[in-house]
Amino acid sequence: MKSKSDHSDRESQALLARLVTSSKALKNVPKIALEAVQGIGLFTAQIEDETAPLIDERQAIASWCAIYDVRHHAWMDLVIEADRREAEHAFQLLTGETAVSLSDCYDVLGEIGNYVRGALKRGILSEYSGCFTPGTPKYVPGGNLHSILNYPCARIRTQMRADGVRIAVTLLIHEQRPVAKTMAKLRELDVTMEPIVINPSSKLEIVAKGVVLSRLWIEKLRNRFMHEEKERHVAVISPPPVTSLFHPGFAQTSVD
Repeated sequence: MKSKSDHSDRESQALLARLVTSSKALKNVPKIALEAVQGIGLFTAQIEDETAPLIDERQAIASWCAIYDVRHHAWMDLVIEADRREAEHAFQLLTGETAVSLSDCYDVLGEIGNYVRGALKRGILSEYSGCFTPGTPKYVPGGNLHSILNYPCARIRTQMRADGVRIAVTLLIHEQRPVAKTMAKLRELDVTMEPIVINPSSKLEIVAKGVVLSRLWIEKLRNRFMHEEKERHVAVISPPPVTSLFHPGFAQTSVD
């Protein structure tokens, strides 16, 4: 008898196969990642083979951002990780200065993440319409990295080395279909798939497309629309459970 995890793994691999077949950009993630690392100034970067030692998660720092492919209902978490000491060395190589705080190291990872996310978004949009970047980049809490990198889903991972610095770029891919929710059903981290307007005949937006809803936003929306005669629905994506690990303080912390 096939287990639930076997079924999930088959679905993940099928999703990955569809994406890579449909999108040249996603097929070229390793190349884009390499160009990103070289593009920030680490010109000697090369992709390591699968036998290379992985970055020690206990010493790693990471940044996160997300991409949503509307055509394939694919939510993609982009994680950039590096050993903290090696990230400090990268900062020194790039700026000629000594890293004085963790923020300096995160700046290096953030630049790589912005490059990769931008290249993927441009590539997908050039092939077919329907791609946006929900939320803003965040830095990953160190204690969450193990759970994130071992979350069961389709993935594309590339590890590189440049001047003694190892950097890994991982794309975690999940199928997340939009759903129509009433204001009462909205949950923190839901992402709007369409603008929320003052009323159906108006073009004045209260919330734009692609906004990650916070508790405060949800409370404001409920208060604003609670007295409407007809219950308002809004199309949203509920991100995969692992996404909660990229948001410190969010109530949902289990990814089982």
